[in-house]
Amino acid sequence: MKRLDDIPVWLFALLTVAAFDTAALIGLVCTRRLGHAFALYGLLDNNTVGWIFSAILVMYAIAIGLIAIATWGNASTASAAASQEASHIVTLYRTLSGYPEPLRSALTGSVFNYTKSVIQTAWPAQQRGNSFERRASDSRI
Repeated sequence: MKRLDDIPVWLFALLTVAAFDTAALIGLVCTRRLGHAFALYGLLDNNTVGWIFSAILVMYAIAIGLIAIATWGNASTASAAASQEASHIVTLYRTLSGYPEPLRSALTGSVFNYTKSVIQTAWPAQQRGNSFERRASDSRI
C-alpha cells in the first residue's frame, strides 16, 4: 500500500475533492428524502435558511482567517531562522579574518563549502519537501 507521501499532490487533491463532493451529494440526497418524509420543508422559511447559511459562512471565514494567520507565522519563523543562520555565517567569516594565514584559509574554505552546500543542496531539498541530513564533510567547520 502506498503512503500518502508517495502520492502526487495533484492526485491527492483530486481524490480529496472527489471524496468530499461524494459525501456532500450523498448527504444532500438523504436529507431531501428525510425532509419530504417528515414534511420539514413547510416548517422552514427563507429567513431561517438565510440565517443558517450566514452562520455557516461566518464559521468558514473564521477558519480561513486562522489558517492564513498560522501560515504567515510559519513563513515568518522560517525567514527568521534563515536570516539568523546567514548572520552567524557572516559573523564567523569575519571573525576568521583575524586568524593566522594557513588556518584562516582552511577555515574560510570550510565556511564557504558549508554555505555552498546549504544553498545548492539543503534549500532545494527543503523546497521539494524532503528532509536534508548533512554529511560529516559538510558540517565540519
